[in-house]
Amino acid sequence: MNIKQLFSLTAISALAGASATPALGEADITSKITFACEINNGIPTTVVQAEETQKTIFNWKSDRLSQNKNPHTLCEDVSATLNEYLAQKDNLSELTFIGSDQMGIPSVCATDKSPVCDRTLFTLSPVEQQEANIVADKVLEDILARDLATNKVVSRQRGLQSVSYRIPIWELIF
Repeated sequence: MNIKQLFSLTAISALAGASATPALGEADITSKITFACEINNGIPTTVVQAEETQKTIFNWKSDRLSQNKNPHTLCEDVSATLNEYLAQKDNLSELTFIGSDQMGIPSVCATDKSPVCDRTLFTLSPVEQQEANIVADKVLEDILARDLATNKVVSRQRGLQSVSYRIPIWELIF
């Protein structure tokens, strides 16, 4: 192998390594992100955290939650579900929360492909099918951290209005 070929091979290897580094960095960052349930001012709160940075996602104090839903249990369960969901995704830089109607049951879901419910976070008491989306949307709006509610996306499919909130996870904590 002559010097010219060796130099070309070295340059190509360096470029390949440089382009692979961000992907490895993103996977490494994703593995450091976790969701947890904490008590803030007496209110169970789902937070996303990485290293020493933490951001509130849900505040589990709402008059709209049905009486049989314990806010602390919801906080713990949703945090665990979000961690499982994150572990299944290779690169989850954005997470969308959406109110959904699942056979007349108001549900709050997580997805990376809005407006399809990818993972149910929790359900509420059954209601008339026409109102399930509305009930789920109101609860989601009520528990979502106020500064995240600015990422609201409203869409209409098959005559039904759907509300979702896109949350750029990496921007929140880095």
